[in-house]
Amino acid sequence: MKKSWLKNTLWIGIGTLGLNISAKVSIPFWPLHLTLQSFTVILIGFIYGSKLGALTVLFYLLEGALGFPVFMGTPQYGIGIPYMLGPSGGFLIGFVIAAYVSGLLAKKGYGRTRWSAFYIYLLGEMILHIPGMLWFIHLLGKTLALKNFIFLMPGLFLKTLIGSFTIRHMTRKS
Repeated sequence: MKKSWLKNTLWIGIGTLGLNISAKVSIPFWPLHLTLQSFTVILIGFIYGSKLGALTVLFYLLEGALGFPVFMGTPQYGIGIPYMLGPSGGFLIGFVIAAYVSGLLAKKGYGRTRWSAFYIYLLGEMILHIPGMLWFIHLLGKTLALKNFIFLMPGLFLKTLIGSFTIRHMTRKS
């Protein structure tokens, strides 16, 4: 039991570090930035499994809520809870759900074929964007939210292709 707890703690630390780094790799859009976080969230769920993947994302969010500089760092929204209540707030909630679902799909054997790997990433992106867009609509209204979502689509599609390629190659037998 002790080894399992220590091993999981190590994996959570590695995962939150990966999320921290992926938050800093971004393409600026307004009011959101396109980061590698969704790519990392889905990958963590796929590798860690549903429970440990979601728990890792929850620890990442806790680090951010406590004011650690783990988020992308847009000064206009501050750090900690104020940042989490800004435009990214719904997406942060979606991260937990997407990690959990991608872990469930991996356990069911998805990711072994090109199309099932694509399905995991596409579904993961859709899952995290539902609460993200609902929160975005709440803050900025439907028109601005839709314009920004359409503007982000090429980047999301590219991340989905890269993510599905990554999963597919991770599941190939040597």
